[in-house]
Amino acid sequence: RMCLGKLLLQEPDVLLLDEPTNHLDLDAIEWLEGYLKQQFVPMVIVSHDREFLDNLCTKVVETERGVASSYKGNYTAYVAAKAEREALQWAAYERQQKEIDKLQDLIRRLSGGAQSGRAAAAEKQLERMRAEGLVEKPFVPKRRSFTFPPVEKMGATAVQIQVTRGGGRAARAQGPGPGGRCAGPSGV
Repeated sequence: RMCLGKLLLQEPDVLLLDEPTNHLDLDAIEWLEGYLKQQFVPMVIVSHDREFLDNLCTKVVETERGVASSYKGNYTAYVAAKAEREALQWAAYERQQKEIDKLQDLIRRLSGGAQSGRAAAAEKQLERMRAEGLVEKPFVPKRRSFTFPPVEKMGATAVQIQVTRGGGRAARAQGPGPGGRCAGPSGV
């Protein structure tokens, strides 16, 4: 908190904030949000706090597979715009793939026959499409899954602390026992 406050009071030309809400309580986050809203300096904020981003951001820049894309608005607007952009890209890609399949089928059926001129025209159209640039297939990240290996059954004692008092008597504390209840020397 102190370091963040000290940095903010130096009136920087640009703010680079990496997880600024970490280790702050709700009151401190609200104060920081209000303070940052009053600033007129460019800010780059990296955060997992979606509400914080929604309340502060006016533009989101996403970097995916080495390409940066800008989205106007807050985090929620970014999520919606990205989903719409991906849906449009999928529709354009699928439409183009159908057209390519249709042209390739036409070329295959008509090549070498009486209508080889139509096949040649279809080949030229296909070459023109490729020269103009094909719609890239939208990126679908691979689903990665992992499992933790099974663990042998653990005992009921999670933590055991032994403290020796002045009279040589030892007090013992024990972690949760059966049913999640704590069982210590006094039954606490």
